[in-house]
Amino acid sequence: MTLTLSPDQFDLLDEIQVRRTAAAMTDALAQAWPTVTQRLTERWPAFVEAAMQQARRHGLSEPADFGRWVSLWCLWGANFDEKPGFDWAREILADNRRKPAVKLFQLLHRTRTELRAKPAPAAGAAPGPTLASWDAAIARVTQGASQGRAAAAVFVVDPVVTPDLPCDLGVVDLKLSDVADIQEYRVSHGGLVRQPAPPPSPELVHLDQAPPAPLSLSALGRMGRGSAAARLNLRIQPLAVCNPMLHPEVRIGNGETIATWKGRDALQFSTPLLPPAEAPGLTGIGHVLPAQDYVIDLASCGLRETGAPFDAARVMARIFPAVQWMMAVQHDALPEMQWPASSPAESAKSASLRLERDAVAVPIEAWQKGWAGLPAACRTGWDKVFNAWTRVVVGSPSLTLQMQALCGNAALTWGWRRTGADVVVARCDGAIDMVAVAIDAVLAGEIVQGASRARIRLRVAGKVELKRTIQQLAGAGQDGQTLADAVTTFKLPFQLEVDPLVDGSLAMLAAVQGDPDLLGQVSGSAGLRPRPDAAGLEWFFTMAVEPSMATLLLTDPIIGATQTKLPLLAAMPLVDWSAG
Repeated sequence: MTLTLSPDQFDLLDEIQVRRTAAAMTDALAQAWPTVTQRLTERWPAFVEAAMQQARRHGLSEPADFGRWVSLWCLWGANFDEKPGFDWAREILADNRRKPAVKLFQLLHRTRTELRAKPAPAAGAAPGPTLASWDAAIARVTQGASQGRAAAAVFVVDPVVTPDLPCDLGVVDLKLSDVADIQEYRVSHGGLVRQPAPPPSPELVHLDQAPPAPLSLSALGRMGRGSAAARLNLRIQPLAVCNPMLHPEVRIGNGETIATWKGRDALQFSTPLLPPAEAPGLTGIGHVLPAQDYVIDLASCGLRETGAPFDAARVMARIFPAVQWMMAVQHDALPEMQWPASSPAESAKSASLRLERDAVAVPIEAWQKGWAGLPAACRTGWDKVFNAWTRVVVGSPSLTLQMQALCGNAALTWGWRRTGADVVVARCDGAIDMVAVAIDAVLAGEIVQGASRARIRLRVAGKVELKRTIQQLAGAGQDGQTLADAVTTFKLPFQLEVDPLVDGSLAMLAAVQGDPDLLGQVSGSAGLRPRPDAAGLEWFFTMAVEPSMATLLLTDPIIGATQTKLPLLAAMPLVDWSAG
């Protein structure tokens, strides 16, 4: 069972805890401030509780901090910050940049400064508070708070005791540097050559106060050490240090491991930051690994004697893989095919493929196997067309085919590129010079309608090119120059010819030039599309036959002319191929 408390209930619990703290610390405070206790007599408990309630409103919550606040009241009077001459207290308490613990620390420091500067009392005058008596009172209150904390707590929490020494960052200088000698592939004369990437220009980040939001830095890196890795160079000049073995402190984490530098070791160092490790297996065209994210925390006590502290700072570092990819493909036309086959089909020439990673060839047997399957997929699709055609004609069925599918050359490159002092974006360049599809197919045979016999030919012919120059940066580019534009569709209509055969019948059969949509078409698309696993793009080719129906005119000198519809081909998918 879960107990849920409203904000009002939490406020009530805070008030109860303040009362308990006041009751638990009354004796310790009375011992630290006997003169004030004697002067207030029975009003002493109410005085202590009122001071602690004000401390709570200023964000303090620890018994030791409550006791120190009561001590300020004992020294300077109730609601001292509202009195004339305490502008310094009002300035400290009104600054929202200072946390409650910082405000209390600075009030205590200013109090010691005031007591130190206070002139000695005149001869015969009553002795007033001194720096030594103040320090003794604070020590007694702190000890009493520790002893009475358990009795006062509503919730059991670990104490957070305000440190007594200033400790804060002063100036932080840091730089996140790329790896050296990054080479990119660039389009040249239809191919790709390696050229130096634009030189990195990381800026030195100089901080004299914590940024309002986490600072974000980016760089390109490789797995490894030395010059192969992106490096974080950091230098800290502390304003004050409480313990040179502990502060300042720098923590660098990547979600799995955390490295820590403390004290003198954190003042100046350089460390490599690695990109994510590559997973086994091939990803698609244009796919780049995401950055490895690092969280860099700079910390100290965040206490200084005057002014708003530097406190802590957080830097988000993103390390992108510097690897650059290149792929090139050359694919030739399919051999001419005929049905019915009089001899074994001629084997198609294998596509020429190359994939490189930073000028090193990457094995791509799976891609090679995929491209080798394109001619077979096309032949299987036209097998379906021919088989359907044999059920339409009554004699001499045949099919001759000349075809190209994604024939020509393509060269593409991709990777991360730095485009600004703190900007790294994905890029993709390349050139595609291909015939997406070219078909010249003729289906022939004989048909019989009534007493008439005719020779019929259904032909589809046409060519659609896929020519693109790819220049994409951060997923955007000019019209027609992004990877999303590397695709085309095609619709190639059928054409019908009908020649009557002389067989002794007076009836003649001819084609009627009617609605061209009735004759149907071969349609499809080709180019690049997203892979099913969303890891980049793949080459693809799809093709289908849309329904085809002929309108025929039968002319008989005795019966007259009649029109008839002859279904030729039903809708059917032919090819759905992909590789890469």
